[in-house]
Amino acid sequence: MSDTPAARRAVDEAGPGPTPAGDEAGPEAGDPVAPPPWPADDEGDDDPVAEAARLLAIARQALDDGVTVPDGARLRPVKESVLRAVRPVTDVQHRVEDHTIGAVDVLVREATLQRARTTRLLTGMTTVDLAVDVVDEQVRALRDEVAALRREVEELRRAAGDATDPR
Repeated sequence: MSDTPAARRAVDEAGPGPTPAGDEAGPEAGDPVAPPPWPADDEGDDDPVAEAARLLAIARQALDDGVTVPDGARLRPVKESVLRAVRPVTDVQHRVEDHTIGAVDVLVREATLQRARTTRLLTGMTTVDLAVDVVDEQVRALRDEVAALRREVEELRRAAGDATDPR
């Protein structure tokens, strides 16, 4: 199923699905229903890394669903025999899901680290930019000071030349 606002509303309106393998009774009328694991349409999260981390946590919680039968489950021997029958398929699927979650986890960590590196780089560039501005101001001040000193030397030369001129 796609993860669009319309798909979210359809799932929300349908309510909770049947309970897995009939282990527990479904919610009774008036029981609170857990909110969906995604934000509402008006809560749009602008941070894709945080969203990926949140979805990764949800996937981790669901990773072991259907792998074992709880101790108090009704018809436990029947359910265990069904699990043994499908284990060749679900075992591979479980490993693939585990590796996929691990890969996404690595990507989330690397994206977070990259964001931190980028922030440090931008901070460093801003610091260098400010330092260049300060040096530029100092160079301009030195140029002005050198120009003033040249004018003063020229005036002194003229004054010295006028003093030694016999006319």
